[in-house]
Amino acid sequence: MALGLLAGGAASAIRKAAGEAILKHLYRPIRPGLDRTEKALALAAESGGHVIRPMARHLMRRPGKRIRAALVLFSAKAGRRAVAPDRAAGLAAAVEMLHMASLVHDDILDGAATRRNQPSLHAEWGVHRSVLMGDWLFAATFRSMAETYPLAVTRSLLTASQALCDGEIEETAVTFDASVPEERYLDIIGKKTAALMAGACESGALLTGATPRHVSALRHYGYAFGMAFQLIDDALNFSGDEQEVGKPVGSDIVEGKFTMPVLSLRDSLRGAERGHLLDLLTEKSLSNGGARRVTELVRERGGVDRTLQRAEVYLREALGAVADLPAPARDPLTTLASYALDRRT
Repeated sequence: MALGLLAGGAASAIRKAAGEAILKHLYRPIRPGLDRTEKALALAAESGGHVIRPMARHLMRRPGKRIRAALVLFSAKAGRRAVAPDRAAGLAAAVEMLHMASLVHDDILDGAATRRNQPSLHAEWGVHRSVLMGDWLFAATFRSMAETYPLAVTRSLLTASQALCDGEIEETAVTFDASVPEERYLDIIGKKTAALMAGACESGALLTGATPRHVSALRHYGYAFGMAFQLIDDALNFSGDEQEVGKPVGSDIVEGKFTMPVLSLRDSLRGAERGHLLDLLTEKSLSNGGARRVTELVRERGGVDRTLQRAEVYLREALGAVADLPAPARDPLTTLASYALDRRT
């Protein structure tokens, strides 16, 4: 039976199961590395004080897809020298810790009560401790990296982390701003999401001595893949369900975060229709039923489809970037991009 003929929840469950099966197969060659990554994360969690340890365990209870760790481990296969498995896994864990720190701060800024279908950190431990926990994750990551990895590898992730913070700050400046240009929004997600994926690929390649050309290609892949991944998440926030998205559907609008489906809808409308949408996109309207109407308009007037089309352009760009890589890196990264293409439907 076609997914479109199924109830939303059933279709979402099938997509989720299919996606998990694809990732399980794709991750098979790096499963030992991912297992080492989990052990490295567990050790990092236990290295904190008696307040930090339960907070860290809470964050690691639902690990997610570990896409960024996989990007490190696959990109490391493009290099010309072998490294100890624990070094590659430790780098993958470092990238995941940076991502984790960004999610802690993101949830606080958004006032999000849940993350991956469990209470967010600040909902359990309060805002003050959670802000400091996010800071601890950043600090612990770079202390470990400074002790273990070459400067070029550490610099790659420092650059990505700076961009990530820049993107977070930029996003706060356009909250409830219905006039934000699409180009500025793309710049924000490039910093918030794509930069860390680019850093994951670049740092993995640098660790194993990949050629400068291959390092550049992998960075390009990570950035384009990250842009597509975020745009697909934007679309799923309107077309998926809470289990699939990991947060309430349409929550971005209520928080005043106008993502690409909304911006593309706005730019497709003219005259009175555009004016009506802008009236709906005010803080007062959104908190009094306007968010539901905006969600309906996005679905009815092609906002989701236009966003997915943009995501596909970035995925095609990612595929082109790795076409000349050595097969051990090229093949799984190509499959990963294809997984994201399937995830969009």
